[in-house]
Amino acid sequence: RQAEQEASRLAPWTGELEAVLHLHWPTEEQLETRETQHRSLADEQRSLAGNIRQIDKELAELDQQLKNLQSKTLPTLDDLTEARKRRDEQWESLKKAGLQQRGADAFEQSIRKADDIVDRLRQEAAAVASRAECENAIRNKTVERDHLLAEQSAISEQLKAWQSAWEEDWAGTGISPRLP
Repeated sequence: RQAEQEASRLAPWTGELEAVLHLHWPTEEQLETRETQHRSLADEQRSLAGNIRQIDKELAELDQQLKNLQSKTLPTLDDLTEARKRRDEQWESLKKAGLQQRGADAFEQSIRKADDIVDRLRQEAAAVASRAECENAIRNKTVERDHLLAEQSAISEQLKAWQSAWEEDWAGTGISPRLP
């Protein structure tokens, strides 16, 4: 009688104590194997989740860094090309016109503008390079994150398969097993 009372406290078993003797129990080897598999999958899932969180944090930092770099109006090679084109056109015009004062002033301004752009390109070379590096890092981190998400999805599928196998191991007992 006392054994039956003790057995009734052992969830998830709800049957008679004597019926326990006739159940098809999973072997100790099966239980150990499933426990090891579950622990390994769960550890991998936690690790992937941590890696994804870290990449998300890095992406947020890179996005902020890129926004800061994009807030500067950096000169481009097109800006330099256009300024030089205007300068050359004005110079040709001056040569044809016999170098009048008005034309000389405009030419001087074109030279200064082209020189300013070159100076800015030189001065901002680090920012331009940082911007390119930041954009490249964002692309790489996004690809890495996508791979981790795919791995995480595969682990989830493996955990579902493990759960089915775990339940099948216990099917002969009529017990709905808990996780190891």
